[in-house]
Amino acid sequence: MSDLTANWLTPEFFQNPYPYYDELRTRAPIYWSAKLNMWLASNYALTFEALRDHAHFSNVGRIAAELASLPEADRAALAPLADELGTGLIHSDPPDHTRMRRIVSQVFTPRVVENLRARTGGLVDELIDRMAERERFDFIEEFALPLPMLVISDLFGAPREDRARIKRWSEAITDLGSHRAPLAELARDALRATRELQAYFEGLLDERRRHPREDLITLLLNAEAEGERLTRKELIGMAILILVAGHETTTSLLSNGLLLLLRHPAQLSALRADPALIPGAVEEMLRLEPSFLRTPRRIKEDMEFGGACLKKGQMISALNGAANRDPAVFPDPHVFDIRRSPNKHLSFGHGPHQCLGAPLARLEAALAFPRLLGRLPDLTLDGDEVKWKDDFSTRRLVRLMVRTK
Repeated sequence: MSDLTANWLTPEFFQNPYPYYDELRTRAPIYWSAKLNMWLASNYALTFEALRDHAHFSNVGRIAAELASLPEADRAALAPLADELGTGLIHSDPPDHTRMRRIVSQVFTPRVVENLRARTGGLVDELIDRMAERERFDFIEEFALPLPMLVISDLFGAPREDRARIKRWSEAITDLGSHRAPLAELARDALRATRELQAYFEGLLDERRRHPREDLITLLLNAEAEGERLTRKELIGMAILILVAGHETTTSLLSNGLLLLLRHPAQLSALRADPALIPGAVEEMLRLEPSFLRTPRRIKEDMEFGGACLKKGQMISALNGAANRDPAVFPDPHVFDIRRSPNKHLSFGHGPHQCLGAPLARLEAALAFPRLLGRLPDLTLDGDEVKWKDDFSTRRLVRLMVRTK
């Protein structure tokens, strides 16, 4: 069999990875890619199992395993990244992960998220007020990016003027898994951003210890479950995770979701006519164009999986972007259907590592889309060309030009 991933990581792949996923899922749902140096699970059943089974598929040591392919000099220089970024909730397994998540869950309760509703709605209206005055603009720059950034900044009590550098730090960290440049280059940028973010949060933590506020940093400092609290290193790691994942995911959901609506006028009309369809529409946006296309894991021991022999220490990517379009689970999987039910997509993961911030992302989208459609009734795409970011891990638009008239 020729290499099924030989044409991956090309401009055509980054623009539309789904035909490549379809071929892989059909021909080899579990596949070793020499090009990517990892296993790829592409159907729903195997992706679901890889996300669920933390006994065999680990989050611990993922970054170190990925850096192992670098030349010795680069590995030595970048080794601190595995310790400084590759720890905390997202890079742990039960029972340590269970302990940390139990503590953090005291902060991210449904009540806390729901209390953000009024503030988030006000931010949505504020941004739409600006857009309504213009005929043409980049929706990402004017709405999809600033909304979640403002929500997260407010959560942390961070000044709005810090938004530009927060965005720069966040992109450098998420780009680590993008395969859009040599790994050593991406890792150097991620290490620099991680250290700057650590210093940033060190300052915020010290300030909140002296002067507590009603914000996320203070809540994290005081969070306790069964007599346990997060260590200082875990606190900073958690803050970085919430900051990065909390706005990147929602920015993609808002921009990807609007693109889908504007490209499917019948679905858009149905949503305008019946706002009760919003929750289902958001789930279908998440399924069809997920913010994250893959979830990496490290294989903990030699094992058989889907008929393949996996080796201890190898990496596997659960391709949720492919699983979400598996025809065995989703009829007409490439069709955008806001009434689709059931819709058990894997865009927020599954199992112990299911996304902690998913309720916040859903809340922001559920507040944003009815207001956007109601206040900008003539919103249309400005041209047919759409450019996606060159990224193996995330599904992000570079620009989304729209018109209001």
